[in-house]
Amino acid sequence: MFEEFVIVERQKNTSQKIATIVTGVLFGLLLVLTLISPIFLLAVVVAGILLYIQIFRMNIEYECSYFDGEVRFAIIRNKSKRKQLKSYSMEQVVQIAPAHDRSVMNYETRKDVIKKNFTSHKKGVQYYEMVINDESGTLLIMFEPDKKYLDAVCVKYKQKVVMSTK
Repeated sequence: MFEEFVIVERQKNTSQKIATIVTGVLFGLLLVLTLISPIFLLAVVVAGILLYIQIFRMNIEYECSYFDGEVRFAIIRNKSKRKQLKSYSMEQVVQIAPAHDRSVMNYETRKDVIKKNFTSHKKGVQYYEMVINDESGTLLIMFEPDKKYLDAVCVKYKQKVVMSTK
């Protein structure tokens, strides 16, 4: 059995782009001022560190993989640093359905459900919701699987997956 995985790049929002541009311009101006007077050297270092952190935090991708009854989620920063977020057994999964489907609508409105968003945040992109019961409570995970991913899950766990009609 092969592992199926989907990588989704999170869209950068406008405030992140503006903050990066402002920090970059500030870094450039301070660098020029440092050439004139070395007093600004500490400010250049601080602005450079802030610029690096902002750029590093902007490039985020989410990876969702399925292999032999296990669903795994990971985050990839700057296309280089991968961090495993969580892994769930399909025995813990209650339902996988398109967002706002009747089968998961009850979980969307409940206050005690922990919500995690691993989508791209792009307008018009259909995403799915996965309801999981584990030791910490009930989770509602929003993610963007492709048809191949859902077909792989349906081979063994068809009763837990509601396919989209679109």
